Amino acid sequence: MELIRIRASEALRPSAWVLLLLGLGCASGTSPTPSETPSGSPTAGGEHHPAAHPGSAPDLLGAELMAYKRARPIFERYCARCHATKGGRATTKALGHFNMDRYPFGGHHQTEISQAVRQVLGATGKEATMPRNDPGAVQGEDLVRILDWAERFDTAQAAGLHVVEPDHHGHAR
Repeated sequence: MELIRIRASEALRPSAWVLLLLGLGCASGTSPTPSETPSGSPTAGGEHHPAAHPGSAPDLLGAELMAYKRARPIFERYCARCHATKGGRATTKALGHFNMDRYPFGGHHQTEISQAVRQVLGATGKEATMPRNDPGAVQGEDLVRILDWAERFDTAQAAGLHVVEPDHHGHAR
């Protein structure tokens, strides 16, 4: 299983990071994710793993990261040009709103980024305003993957699993 790199000091509370690693089996490198192993059953190596508690930090973060992994190519295709430093069309204003240079995303919308993404993509019933050069271009399966990520991000955010970093003025974003 490929993991998305997240710096614990920037993205997650240390205790949540440890729980995520343990819950996904990354500490030993041998156990599958909870969705790959039936509850409480032995793995191929004969190890016995108790079922993870639904809604636990590892479950919530694991689900969010898997949804992000599925949505990442769509973010890169439609958003990175303006919202990543190496995107070529990035401006200070665009990066200040939504910054894809790391995950979880930065920018002053970081705590409500999922709602902002829904809104600009037209998933709230209002007209799409992004991507800037082709509003409404994110459709079909691409939009489904982005919305799945947004839902899972919201769940982890509501559980307090994301660290909110202050902006350059010292205010929580």
